[in-house]
Amino acid sequence: VPRINQAFTDMLGYTHTDVVGHQALDLFGCAQDHGGQDGQRHCDHERRWIPTAHCHVLKALKEGQPHEGREVMIHREGGPVVVDLKAKPLASQGGFFLFLQTVNATDFHVHELKQELNLFTQGPVMSCIWSPESHWPLRYISPNVTDILGYTPQELLADPSGFKALTHPEDVDRLDREVKDYLAHRATVLEHQYRLRKKDGEYRRFYDYSFADYDARGHLTSLRGYLVDQTEQLEIRHALEQQEKRFRTLFELYPDATLLIDPGDGSTLAFNAMAHRQLGYTAEEFNRLRIIDYEAQETPAEVARHVEKIMSQGRDDFETRHRRKDGTLIDVQV
Repeated sequence: VPRINQAFTDMLGYTHTDVVGHQALDLFGCAQDHGGQDGQRHCDHERRWIPTAHCHVLKALKEGQPHEGREVMIHREGGPVVVDLKAKPLASQGGFFLFLQTVNATDFHVHELKQELNLFTQGPVMSCIWSPESHWPLRYISPNVTDILGYTPQELLADPSGFKALTHPEDVDRLDREVKDYLAHRATVLEHQYRLRKKDGEYRRFYDYSFADYDARGHLTSLRGYLVDQTEQLEIRHALEQQEKRFRTLFELYPDATLLIDPGDGSTLAFNAMAHRQLGYTAEEFNRLRIIDYEAQETPAEVARHVEKIMSQGRDDFETRHRRKDGTLIDVQV
C-alpha cells in the first residue's frame, strides 16, 4: 500500500504510518484468524481454510483483473467492518485502486445473518421450510442436505411429496397424527423423531424441531424446522442400555451376595436378591443399611482401611462376620 486518503482513515481508523508499506490483504478479516496452517487463510466466502494463493481477491490483483464484492475488513481497534470493495487495475503503473464503501446498518445485519446461516447449514443440521399443503411439500431446504441425505435441494424441492416419500413407512402414520394434534392445539413449536431414507437406501434417525407460522387471521402459513441426525447418538444409547440390561441380569442371577457400595459413606447403591436374603432383610430394608449396620467383627477404622485398599489397588479379599436381622452371626468371605 503506497497511499491512503482521509476517508480510509475515517472508515478503518488506520493512519498513513499504520498502512503504507504493508500488505493490503493484512487488513482483511481473513488475516486475523490464526487458527489455520501456515500459508492459509479462512475465507469469509467459502467458510473454510484455503491456500492464500486461492484467495479470489488476491487472484484478481495478481492477474490484473477488476474485482467487486462484499468483504470483511478489520478496524484498527479490532472490530469487523463490512465494506463494498471495488478493485480497479492501473495498467500503466501495474497497481490497483481499491475503493471501499461501508454498508449501512441494515445491510450489515443481513450480512451477519447470512454468515450465521452459512455456518449453521454447512454442519450436521438441516434447515427446512414446509408449505401447509397435502404431503407438506418443501419450500426451502438448506444446501447441506446433499451431504446428509445425498439428494440435491433441487431434487427435493421439485417433489411435491416433500419428505413423505423418504419417511420410513412405520413412522408415517404416527408423524401425521403428531402434526395434526399439534396444529389442532395451535402449537407454535413442534417436535418429532422419525427416520428418513438417504439416496443410497440407508435410513437415518432425525430429531425435528419446527416452528409454526400463522398469519393475522390465525391461518398456518408455513412450518420452519431444523433436523438433526441422531442416528449415532441413539445407537450408542441403545448399546449402553443393552449393556446395562446384561449387567443387571448377571448381577441379579449371580449366586453370591453382590453389592455396589459408595466408598464415601459405606451406603449401598445397588445389590442383588441374595445380598438382602442372606441377612434376612427385605430389599427395602436393606437399601437403607450401611456396612457398619451389619459388620459384626471389624471396627469402622478397619472397614475404612479395606475401602482404601480397594480404591488404591483395585481389589481386596478378607474374611469377617456379618450380623443378620435376627441378631445371629454368619461367617462371610468378602
